[in-house]
Amino acid sequence: MEEIANGLLGILSFVGVIVAVLIVVVVSAVLSSLYRDHLESSVQSHEEQQRREERQRQVDLKHSWLNERTAETSRSSGLAPPPGGYLHTVSLLVDLSREWHQALCAAGTNTDYHIYAGGSDLYYKDVGGQFPPVDMGVVETQIILMSFGPTGGNWNRALAWGNRNRLKVTDPRHVFAIGEQKPEFHHELMSNELKVSSTKEFISNTTDCRIACQVCWHGDKLGACMERIEEIHDNHDWFAFVRE
Repeated sequence: MEEIANGLLGILSFVGVIVAVLIVVVVSAVLSSLYRDHLESSVQSHEEQQRREERQRQVDLKHSWLNERTAETSRSSGLAPPPGGYLHTVSLLVDLSREWHQALCAAGTNTDYHIYAGGSDLYYKDVGGQFPPVDMGVVETQIILMSFGPTGGNWNRALAWGNRNRLKVTDPRHVFAIGEQKPEFHHELMSNELKVSSTKEFISNTTDCRIACQVCWHGDKLGACMERIEEIHDNHDWFAFVRE
């Protein structure tokens, strides 16, 4: 009996050692997994923080540059932007006598994309008749661009600003010329997404909505687009005017 008891004790001791080893292995694996998860989470948090800081740095850089451009434009033009807003100018050769479809298609290679993706159910063939050509030939024109900046604005405030400064509204051919002659213009304003609106609105024949024509950049896509004026209000929108 004593030998049996000793044998059982030996077996139990061996089992105890095995269990202890298994417990150590399991606990080590759990702790290692938790450590890896914590490390990965820390790395991801650090990377996300770096991305946030880089995005903010780009935003700050953009606003700083636009503030410099606004100050320079104000000095040269005598114009003051709305509070928190920006000014910029661009000089172009504009042909207001250009046939509508030709001017429209010259705005950018993705005009067809913007007709369907730009938030409007209208067709440009219904618009051209509202903007007949003006027989002036090609004229060198300085276009004054205004943005309300990060806080955004609206169409009526933009036109009121233009009226106070004795500026004229622009024909769609003015903004189409920006897309044609300055296809990288969105980089000039440090924007991946940019819309420049002609300020001569029209009433849609099909919806009775007030509409404005635009030239639009979405990343590498550039083309003409149009939008209901109540939708033209965010920090991607710039309003185009010319001197009287």
